[in-house]
Amino acid sequence: MHTLEMEYSSPAHKLLKFFRSSRDNWKSKHQDVKKELKLAQNQVRAVEKSRAKWRQAAAVACAEAARLRTELEEVKKPLRLIQTSPPNRPPPRGRSGRARSAAPWQLLPRRHQPVPDARLARGRELARHRSHLRLPAAT
Repeated sequence: MHTLEMEYSSPAHKLLKFFRSSRDNWKSKHQDVKKELKLAQNQVRAVEKSRAKWRQAAAVACAEAARLRTELEEVKKPLRLIQTSPPNRPPPRGRSGRARSAAPWQLLPRRHQPVPDARLARGRELARHRSHLRLPAAT
């Protein structure tokens, strides 16, 4: 068996201090790496769990979208038949005898059409009645 004096030329108290500090530094580095590894593993586990959850939600959403698409197609089938069949009556005509074109707001759904002002509507009615009362211009 070898003694310290044979292997090292430095005094034992200095060697003891050096080895102790070396061991302590190694332990603290190892503990830090171990903490980082544990945090990384937890992060990976959380990300994988979240991905699995979102993947499942996406699959459910895709299935729901496909179901709704088929349901929409079923609803559109009768409408296509109606739209492809010829209309039963001619388009509405105006005073001039030409087909009336819809005002831009009449093409919108009812809830988006402008609300008529009651005073303005009443003024139009009065003007319409007055026009019938006017005498023809003298020639």
